[in-house]
Amino acid sequence: RISGPPDGFVAKIIPTDEICHLSGPGRDPDRIASRVARRQLNLISAQQLRAAGMSETMISTRRRRGLLHRVHQGVYLFGTDVLLPGAAELAAVLACGTEAWARRRSALSLMKVIPPGQGDVEITVLGGRRDRPGIAVHRVAALPEVDRCFTNGIPTVSAALALLEFAAVAEDGQLE
Repeated sequence: RISGPPDGFVAKIIPTDEICHLSGPGRDPDRIASRVARRQLNLISAQQLRAAGMSETMISTRRRRGLLHRVHQGVYLFGTDVLLPGAAELAAVLACGTEAWARRRSALSLMKVIPPGQGDVEITVLGGRRDRPGIAVHRVAALPEVDRCFTNGIPTVSAALALLEFAAVAEDGQLE
């Protein structure tokens, strides 16, 4: 049995400027990275690792030793190779940047409207980011504030937008 975060756990994406305040001379980058990853379903981005004080060489060493496990380019599991519930969606958001939200099936699954599905994590991003393996990117020029929210701390589109988008692609019986 894989244990997940405690009921009611809310992930929090830690901005790099906050991580920079935690790091500095005499501070252990591994402890800082561990602290950040625990708040993010055991996930951490390469940018966050650097903000914690790790060089590219240190990151590579931790990958070889099995402390970091690549989920997406620039996103790692820290200290484990098991994705907790919601971690696939959060990893995709971290991989796509600060202007990214889980959408459609991925958002509805996080909201517990539909069961978790198979396949790529669906993400809406502002601007011109391209698809990545395991992530289906939907690019938009704008996403109104009313359509931006958080589900258990993970950026998602609103339930109304997710349902509307899902209805356009749902197969027979999935809308009941």
